Amino acid sequence: MDIKNYLQVNDTSLFYSIKGEGEPLVLLHGGFTDLRIWDYQADTFAGRFKTICYDQFQATLAGWVSPIT
Repeated sequence: MDIKNYLQVNDTSLFYSIKGEGEPLVLLHGGFTDLRIWDYQADTFAGRFKTICYDQFQATLAGWVSPIT
């Protein structure tokens, strides 16, 4: 399984990626990065797990909402 898509949440689009099958493994990125930081690890883990990565709010591939106050 290799899925890349957007999930609409209120006024924001969140980008996510799912690779592999099996027990779910969710990989969260830190600040100033996006889900692409997990590309190599997600490919490796996908052999044993359903690897789920998503862009947290206001990350690069996620939809931007303006302004934040």
